[in-house]
Amino acid sequence: MKTIQIFGLVTALGNVIYASLFLVTDILNENHTRKDAQKAVLIGFFILIATTIIMHISLQFIPYES
Repeated sequence: MKTIQIFGLVTALGNVIYASLFLVTDILNENHTRKDAQKAVLIGFFILIATTIIMHISLQFIPYES
């Protein structure tokens, strides 16, 4: 887990990324069609699933002992 400090608050980097993506989908919804916003949400969902699978696979690797 990566922690960062923003405006004097310490938070996990994942929280910042999630909030940013939430803001982007809101902006898409306001400035583009609902279909474009739904497409962006679906793409983000599938990327989240793919990233989770890759992370679980990477946890199976045993680090080199040096």
